[in-house]
Amino acid sequence: MKRLIMLVAALFVAASFAPRTAEAQARPVTTAFFEGGPKTLDPHAATTLDEFQVLYNVYEGLLTYDPNTLEPRALLAETYDISADSKVYTFHLHKNVKFQNGREMTAEDVKYSFERLGNPKTGTSYTSLVLNNVVGFAAMRAKENPVTTLAGVVAKDKYTVEITLTAPTASFLNQLTLPGAFVVPKEAADAAGFADKPVGTGPYTVSKFTRGQQVVLAANATYWNGAPTIKQATIRVITEASQQIIEYRGGNIDVAVVPESQIATLKADATLGKQLVVVPILSVFHLRVNLKDKDLSKPEVRQALAIAIDRQALVDTILGGNGSPAHGIIPPGLSAYDKSYNPFPRDIAKTKTLLSAAGYPQGITLEVRTGQVETENRILQAIQQQVAEAGITLKINSTEKSLYDTDRGACKMQLGTIAWSQDYADPDDFAMLLTGASGSRGNCGYNDYPQAAAVNALLAKGSTMQLGPARDEVYRQAERLAIDVAAIIPIYHGTRSVLINPRLQGPAVVDANSFVLFANVFATK
Repeated sequence: MKRLIMLVAALFVAASFAPRTAEAQARPVTTAFFEGGPKTLDPHAATTLDEFQVLYNVYEGLLTYDPNTLEPRALLAETYDISADSKVYTFHLHKNVKFQNGREMTAEDVKYSFERLGNPKTGTSYTSLVLNNVVGFAAMRAKENPVTTLAGVVAKDKYTVEITLTAPTASFLNQLTLPGAFVVPKEAADAAGFADKPVGTGPYTVSKFTRGQQVVLAANATYWNGAPTIKQATIRVITEASQQIIEYRGGNIDVAVVPESQIATLKADATLGKQLVVVPILSVFHLRVNLKDKDLSKPEVRQALAIAIDRQALVDTILGGNGSPAHGIIPPGLSAYDKSYNPFPRDIAKTKTLLSAAGYPQGITLEVRTGQVETENRILQAIQQQVAEAGITLKINSTEKSLYDTDRGACKMQLGTIAWSQDYADPDDFAMLLTGASGSRGNCGYNDYPQAAAVNALLAKGSTMQLGPARDEVYRQAERLAIDVAAIIPIYHGTRSVLINPRLQGPAVVDANSFVLFANVFATK
């Protein structure tokens, strides 16, 4: 998304048969945001995890995702059909679904919502991920004489929506689970203050939104799919993970994110150790390279840096064993992951040979940009020491997040850290990092390096293929083409450690997208 974010995690908690009392459900649940809290609650403008944490509780789309597997499943759509050529999707809506303002949702609301997402004045939340292959989207975004309607989305009748694609898109159903595809009522979305006063069809309403402090959710008693058991949930802004631990110990929050520096201590705690879970997520931490830089435009320099890094040592020491070395861009957990692929086993002698071949027999000085995330800086400091053995002096330039984000977008850097987690569970959401003509990747030359055209061709091919081994192999081929020349430099696939109050139960208290969907949770005391 594209959001660039801090690593987040999947946590699965088995359903419990502990007694559920009315008193327990009435007791508020309190969690914390990942960062500084939401800036908007408009699903078509939201871009951050903090915003999504709220929106997934308030809004709904045609589809949602399984909280454990992330596989798409029907939600506002009761059923759907796909044409033989895989280009036409017909969604049959549930009847008597009410918005939180009391009005029934219909197919016209779905059409309006997609057109609002396609409007460049209102749609900024992963618009291209949802609409890029929908017929008519290009006309809505045309530089000259753009249209305001989306030809590929048609309300066939009150409860039937038809969406036509320009080409088969294997990940389209996954893309429909994103917040950009949420359905909104026109009368609310067109009114002033919609970004602060959301109106969806979901199980919770926003009863209080104080920027920089908290969001309070109240159970929607008339929710079409059954009123949730947790009656109130508060999501607080606690930016320091260490402070979250303090608040958790004090009983002030029910879920806390654990920084790597505290994992060992918590594991040793007789009580908290039992409430701590560490799980892998679909993510990859890597270095984006300025392929236009005079030094890093040389593949030998990029390969030398990649080969000088001991990824396993980083995982074992800095991450405390919680994670796995990343040799490619596609993470474990996706069928396209290639566990046999390792183009850069650490080899200091080979690093020196590559640097000499590139014209740097005495070594080279490079600078890496990053924000102020503690773990990412500790990883870079360890890499700095590792590559120094090979004659690479790595300077670390850590700045405030907004400054780094701006400079990274313009590619005012030689190297920059990227902590990427999935928007949806499909290899094309990771393989897109290997190329790109716009934004940071475009400015860094990712559409112009010698292998880019072949990578683009493979990604285009893979996006239209049916799910299965043949499609997976296409994405692996694209991965090898780009990673073999170190167009990006993968470092590790991450995990997140989370503490959860044992009074909270459910099939997924924290789901595989790292969100707490309170309707999936019940309290035992």
